[in-house]
Amino acid sequence: FLVVGGVGFVVQFVTFRIFRSLDLRPSLATALSAEIAIVSNFIWNNFWTFADQKISSLKQILIKFPQFNLTSLGSIAIQAIIVEVGTRLFGISYLSFGLNTDDIYLMIGILIGLVWNYTMYKLVIWKK
Repeated sequence: FLVVGGVGFVVQFVTFRIFRSLDLRPSLATALSAEIAIVSNFIWNNFWTFADQKISSLKQILIKFPQFNLTSLGSIAIQAIIVEVGTRLFGISYLSFGLNTDDIYLMIGILIGLVWNYTMYKLVIWKK
């Protein structure tokens, strides 16, 4: 789960930086990049993390992927709120090691969202 989450983090962080370079609002860039990571995470979690409970038929995928997406909305909301509140309260500034403060807000949101995601995936998507 943590390896897949790590891959999802890289996917989300890279796409977040791309969207921010296009001047999208931090909260919108967060939501869009999170959705891209969600697709990646569903694929990897299904084939690897929860392989013993793999969703294999097209019918199951058509049911479970929207559920996965809906359960992941909690994490997206957590991330977008943290990024929005952080940028409103503290602004966005460049940090000396190549990151902006909105990157830090995103990382905090992802870590908190990780707990939400794992719980929801085990209780809803890949429950035994």
